[in-house]
Amino acid sequence: MCHAALTSTTTTTAAAAAAANQHAKEPSQGVGSRANLGGCGEVGGAVSQGRRGGAGPGSAPRQVVRGGRVAAVMRDYISLRAQALLAKKPVKRGDVILTSKPFCTLLDSSVVGCYCEYCFVSFVKDRLLTRCSGCGRAYYCSEMCQELGRALHWRECVVFRRRPNYQPKDSARFLARLIWVLKDGGEARVEKIDDKRSRRFKDLVSHRREVSRDEEQTKNLDSLMPDLRQLVGKRVMPTRDYLLEIFGKVRVNSFCLLDDRLTPIGTSLYLAASYIDHDCHANAFVTFFRNKLVVRSLVDWPNLDWSRVRISYLDIMNTRTYRQDYLARHYYFTCDCRLCRDDAHDLLTSTVPCGSCGEPVYLDEEAEDAVGPCDACGNKSFPDNLRQDYRRVADLTRLHLKDLDEANPGAHTPVPVNSF
Repeated sequence: MCHAALTSTTTTTAAAAAAANQHAKEPSQGVGSRANLGGCGEVGGAVSQGRRGGAGPGSAPRQVVRGGRVAAVMRDYISLRAQALLAKKPVKRGDVILTSKPFCTLLDSSVVGCYCEYCFVSFVKDRLLTRCSGCGRAYYCSEMCQELGRALHWRECVVFRRRPNYQPKDSARFLARLIWVLKDGGEARVEKIDDKRSRRFKDLVSHRREVSRDEEQTKNLDSLMPDLRQLVGKRVMPTRDYLLEIFGKVRVNSFCLLDDRLTPIGTSLYLAASYIDHDCHANAFVTFFRNKLVVRSLVDWPNLDWSRVRISYLDIMNTRTYRQDYLARHYYFTCDCRLCRDDAHDLLTSTVPCGSCGEPVYLDEEAEDAVGPCDACGNKSFPDNLRQDYRRVADLTRLHLKDLDEANPGAHTPVPVNSF
């Protein structure tokens, strides 16, 4: 994933330009070009890594400058200033309130060759691809994306070159990548939400105690251990307690990444986005642009208040019982939001249309008495087998939704959940 932090700054445009011009006089630290952009196992020598650091108070954000140009610096500076000023301006419904870059990411093995391994852009027919010549398993839309994606791929590339037929589980690959990201300094990485809020990996909720007591999840983690030992090695392998901590944070905070056709194509972990809690009656929603997560407002805000921003983790048309059970199993909390306390709304999830006026008529699946009458028009004429037919359709719907969730985890939810 991209690792650039969303930061805010108190500097003026003039100060930013001055800092940029000064920086332009320094030797460029951009990503160096290579004559051979091949095997990731060969990263040892000629690659010069660019760094993008967050700015502290009173200083302009330090950026990579090529050829003495300040355009990149000013572009990012303006973007960060806009982010800082957003909370002070009215926000309209549909406005973007957060763009988060991934802390760690992985393209699903089932769609390798269809999307760029780094930016997740979809490949079109006859497009020239850049392929990792080391393992032959990673495809990129450009040499730049290959260079940028090297940090996440090169260690597993070494393993794949040594064992060409090795096919680890995607969940194990994601955890292995995350372990290496943390070892390479990821614990110190910060992603800004606004001028008052930011997130580090340590801030993510893990529910480690609940995960350790969840027999299904502990078995899941145990099943990943053989692959983790191969991908990470004994020297780097975390302790069991810390591994549970990492596993819990991934399970609770990561997203199933979708393409523009809402097809699940990967898993990503975002620091800033993890700040936003759930509410069945959400006031914001999540979309994706390639590998970036974008949060848009569903309501108008006179002044954006991040402490009140909420997204929904699931379809609110499900019954209250289903929603609360789902959230308890996947996120280890019982939702008590306004919608979950609204008995009238919950009744609407178990209704049939009145044959006379079309208004909803509540139908209790467990009851045996006759359906009706309609509260709106008083109609009492309902088929004798209506309740039986309703149960059959409801059971079939639940079965298909379960199959869909198992085949494509999170594909039909407002906030796509991960496959862990």
